[in-house]
Amino acid sequence: MNKLFTNFKSLVFKIFPIWFVYKTIYIKRYLKGLSKCEKQYDIDKNKRHFFIIGLPDSGNLGDQAIALSQIQFIKQKYKDCQLFVVYLNKFVDHWRWLKRYCGSDDVIFFQGGGNIGDEYARAEFARQICIHDFPDNRIFVFPQTYYFTSTFRGKTIKNKSAKIYALHDKLTLCARENKSYEQMKKIFFNNEIVLTPDIVFTYRLEKLDTSDKENKIVFCLRNDFEKKVTADIIQNMVVICKKEGYEVEFTDTVVDGKDYYDLNEMKRLVNKKIQELGSAKIVVTDRLHGMILSVLTNTNCIVLSNYNHKVKGVYDWIKKYEGVEFLEDANEFEKTLISLGKITYKFSGEELFHYFDSLEV
Repeated sequence: MNKLFTNFKSLVFKIFPIWFVYKTIYIKRYLKGLSKCEKQYDIDKNKRHFFIIGLPDSGNLGDQAIALSQIQFIKQKYKDCQLFVVYLNKFVDHWRWLKRYCGSDDVIFFQGGGNIGDEYARAEFARQICIHDFPDNRIFVFPQTYYFTSTFRGKTIKNKSAKIYALHDKLTLCARENKSYEQMKKIFFNNEIVLTPDIVFTYRLEKLDTSDKENKIVFCLRNDFEKKVTADIIQNMVVICKKEGYEVEFTDTVVDGKDYYDLNEMKRLVNKKIQELGSAKIVVTDRLHGMILSVLTNTNCIVLSNYNHKVKGVYDWIKKYEGVEFLEDANEFEKTLISLGKITYKFSGEELFHYFDSLEV
C-alpha cells in the first residue's frame, strides 16, 4: 500500500509542475506567508541581498555544521551584503516574500549536503521551484552529493530536475566528490558544475582546545537507512579496542529533538560535538561529518562506508593525511587501529579554500 501511494504521488509530480502541486497543497501558507515575512524582516534597499534556502531545523549536527559554514563563508566573502536564511520547513511561508523582494541582482544559495536526489525530496522540490521562479538570478548550490535511486519516484524527480535546471543559464552546482561531479555533468549538462570539498572543511573552530587527547576510542555511528556496517562488526571492533587498552564511548552527530531555529544554539551544539570528538585518541565513524569534524581537530579517524558513495568520495580530499584511514575491509580494523595509535598530523583547511573561488558573483 505504501509503495502504491508513493508511486501515485510520483505520478502526480510527473504530470504537474511542482510549483502547482505545492501551491495547491499549501495554499494557505503560501498566501499568508508574505505578510508574516514582511513583519519579520527589514529589507535594506541600499544593499545587495543574499539568500540561503533550505537550512535544516533538525538535530542533525552535520547538516547544521553545513549551514553555519555557509553563513560564515558568505559573511566573510561578501561583507557588504544583507544575508537572509530560509529554513526548508519554512520555505512555503517565504515563497511569496522571496518573489517580491528578491531582485534580479540578488543572489540565491541552496543548502549543501546530500539532498540532490529523491531520498530528501523536499529539498529537491524547493530547488526546482526557485530555479523556475528566479530565471534571472545568480543561483549557487553549495557542495552536494548526487544520489537518485533507480525507482519510479527517483527517475521521475531526476527527469524533472534535469529539465528545470537546464532552462537556467546562471545556475552553478557544486559537487563535493568526484562521482557526484561526473553524474551531475551528465544529467545537468547545460549548467556549470564545479568540484569542491564539503563546505564544513572551512568551519572556524574559534579557540576550541582539543590538543589533549584522552586514551579512548569514540564510535560515532549512524542508526538510520544509510547505515551499512552491521552490529556484529561493531561489537568485534569494540572488543579489539578494549584489548588494545582503550576506553570506548559511543556518540552520534544527531541530537534529539527538532525545530532548531536558533543558530547560536546550533553553533554551541556543533562546537560541543567537535570538542567531544576532538578529545578522543581515535574516532571510528561512518558519518561523513563525524569524519570532517574529527579532522578539523587533527584527530585520528577510521572511516567506514555508508550506503552510497558520499563518505568515500569526500574522504579523497583528505586521504593524504596518514591519521585518517578509510577502511574497505573490516578485517583490517585491528591493524589500522594499532598503526593510527602511533600517528599525529595537522590538518590545513586553507589548502582547500581556493576550490570555492567558483562561488563568485
